[in-house]
Amino acid sequence: CTTAADAIWAASDATSGVLEVRYSNDGTFDTEPWEAPSSAKTWALSSGDSVKQVSYQVRDRAGHVTTTWASIGLDTAPPVTTPHLLGDRTGSGTFASEVTGSFTAADAGSGVASIRFRVDGGIWLEYDEPFTIRGDGPHRIESYGVDGAGNEESVIISDFAIATSLWNRLAG
Repeated sequence: CTTAADAIWAASDATSGVLEVRYSNDGTFDTEPWEAPSSAKTWALSSGDSVKQVSYQVRDRAGHVTTTWASIGLDTAPPVTTPHLLGDRTGSGTFASEVTGSFTAADAGSGVASIRFRVDGGIWLEYDEPFTIRGDGPHRIESYGVDGAGNEESVIISDFAIATSLWNRLAG
């Protein structure tokens, strides 16, 4: 997670020339030092995920000051994904039928970009619709969400068993 931002600000003054610039996270230029202009600047944003307003002041060689601002969305938190397993359950929690898997996810920052999952150690797939798992025995679904800022949540593991025959249900 980072709370640093890279921004490109361009300043020019055809009459007297740009002398110096300064940056602010709160829009108040009370303690921010003036510095030589550069084509890019990296600086720390205030903490907490939200839209941040950053301000930029330019002073020309004649002493005129101009202020502008931009909004930067800070999102360091991953989404939260919830797996859902639907099917006929026995009293022990084993499924007595095929299982339909689906996911929901939420992200308060940049939104959910994708949900990825795999079944029984297979290849990772991008989730787009409910899927069906068949076959008696133990099964594992692994899943995680990715938000619009690229934050990935930790893998969520859902273990369950399917026993469709009476014998498998009694033995399992």
